[in-house]
Amino acid sequence: MPSDEKQAQGMVTSSCDDESSKHSLSSLVARTRIQPSSQSLFELERSKLLRINLKPKKDNYAWIKLGCIIARQGDLNTSRQSMREQGLGKIVKKAVSGEGMNLIKCKGDGIVFCADDDKLVSLVHLHEQTLFLNGNDVLALSPSLSYDFALMKGAHIASGSVFNIKVSGTGIMAFTSRGDVVTLEASPENPVYTDPNSTVAWTHQPSTKMALSMKSIVGRGSGEEVQFEFKGGVVIVQPFEEVPVSEPMRVPGTPVKVKL
Repeated sequence: MPSDEKQAQGMVTSSCDDESSKHSLSSLVARTRIQPSSQSLFELERSKLLRINLKPKKDNYAWIKLGCIIARQGDLNTSRQSMREQGLGKIVKKAVSGEGMNLIKCKGDGIVFCADDDKLVSLVHLHEQTLFLNGNDVLALSPSLSYDFALMKGAHIASGSVFNIKVSGTGIMAFTSRGDVVTLEASPENPVYTDPNSTVAWTHQPSTKMALSMKSIVGRGSGEEVQFEFKGGVVIVQPFEEVPVSEPMRVPGTPVKVKL
């Protein structure tokens, strides 16, 4: 074989070896292995992945949204929130409001990874503060935080958000959003108006405002619309209108699918 052909063949073989090495199993492991822990209770492993570090201590546990644990490692156990932990008042409010926030308790010695429907995860540490959220956006709470169902001021059924979740106290929590969130500051002199389906969290309860033909400015649709009006605090919004999807019509005689 001529020397030029041998050289060309050697270059092709070297290129294939480099490509194979780049995509080898060891290379994949090196690129994607979990990061060293900061030992904080909550930390972001990836932009859409929450890591919870648990230790075998009395009050070291976390409340996690049901169905959002994707992996765990260590001596851990989970349990559903009991009636005593929820309280009768919360159970009644939940039944009346239909606000969806089912939590499980996870405790033990190990790590837990949580994600929810490919949403981005944000962390916020409250210091004797209160944050209101849509229940579906709550991913995890530290045990030092308390929550309740809150009725919105001047709530209108068309907004789809008559009740929301009120998280209070000192501790860390994780919430999710469809895309990167933006925070706006509101005041009586300079109020903020938002689409309810794009509003993720807020510190001061809004009032609801009916607007005619305003969807060309805020949100989509036509006709009479509902907006949130904030006159204080901060408001966190996402670049997405998360409209609840209605259940498809079921043909009589077909089994009902139950999401566990």
